[in-house]
Amino acid sequence: MAIREYLAALKKDKKVLEYSLFFPGQFLNYLGSPNKTARHLSQLTTWLDFPNTRAILVEGVDERLSFTTVQDLAAVVARAAEYAGEWPVVGGVNGNTLTSEQMVALGEKYPAVPKNQAELFSRKFVISALQGSLTNAWEVSDEWNQLIPGFEFTSVEKLLTEVWAGKD
Repeated sequence: MAIREYLAALKKDKKVLEYSLFFPGQFLNYLGSPNKTARHLSQLTTWLDFPNTRAILVEGVDERLSFTTVQDLAAVVARAAEYAGEWPVVGGVNGNTLTSEQMVALGEKYPAVPKNQAELFSRKFVISALQGSLTNAWEVSDEWNQLIPGFEFTSVEKLLTEVWAGKD
């Protein structure tokens, strides 16, 4: 937060530096855990546990979750470097937004894999994620989507199909 405040103060009186805070939501790649879906991304098991076909959710809250693959984010950043217009300070990059109910429905399409392949949950990560769900903290805006129209993001269902179809 201190860096954001510093950058805002730096350009308060005159434009000294153009920047954009890229917000991709959750990395969609994590839903493939324990399978590696991106070369430079360490896999984490999330509160959406596809290997064991279960999810940890806050009862009565159907939050909205934004997901973008690491590969799509890299492609958007590369296009942003070539973008001739002014960069938005808040730079949402939104590959997909689904509700937790929609995510559970997608998860039900894919069979479980053996439990010995499942990773252990990180208690701190899961608690933080659930707290974020109470305020829709996992949904991001789409400023960059609007500035680079025509870019096709990887859908949640496409990634899940590639990773989980036929694994039983």
